[in-house]
Amino acid sequence: MIKAPRVKRIVMISVAILIIFPAVGVLPNKTASAHHIQSIVQLTTGQEIRKIATDSTSAIYVAGNIKNQTGTPHSDIFIRKYDLALNEVWTKQFGTSSSDELRGFEYYSSALYLVGSLNGVQFLSKRDAADGSLLWKVELAAISGIDIKLEAVAVDSSGIYVGGTINGILAGQESPPAMPGVSNGFIRKYDLTGIEVWTR
Repeated sequence: MIKAPRVKRIVMISVAILIIFPAVGVLPNKTASAHHIQSIVQLTTGQEIRKIATDSTSAIYVAGNIKNQTGTPHSDIFIRKYDLALNEVWTKQFGTSSSDELRGFEYYSSALYLVGSLNGVQFLSKRDAADGSLLWKVELAAISGIDIKLEAVAVDSSGIYVGGTINGILAGQESPPAMPGVSNGFIRKYDLTGIEVWTR
């Protein structure tokens, strides 16, 4: 019996992993998985996949950033839905005239939750997974002289949890030990309608 070349076996294994994960609805939200998707679908020049999520129907949602095509260094945010066969279902692109960035992305109960920055303003938004339409958006109020960033989001039946960093103190919070040049972390809970519940 002639053994298949090692390179061929590796390629076959990679393809099998990509097919199996969506089929059971547990495609990991990891950078390595984004590279698998990016290698077999045609992306617009300047698009970069940052996050991946799936739903119970095995649809695949990807989100990331896309460089502005006007010759400026600015970037927008995009989200895209694929079916199990990786046929594009819809794409939404949004942003401002400045640089915008997606940092967190999560699917839960027929909705997509995103965190990032639009023109420097930190936001949490909810979009309909059926068509990508915006359902609501919450913006963090700017604090003079303080740099704040939303970095991640997680969602379950109890609410929406966002995490981020800040080089100062949020209202109502205790002052942490002074550490020059080091940002502090924070967690904030919202209910499923976008109302703030608590901050730590």
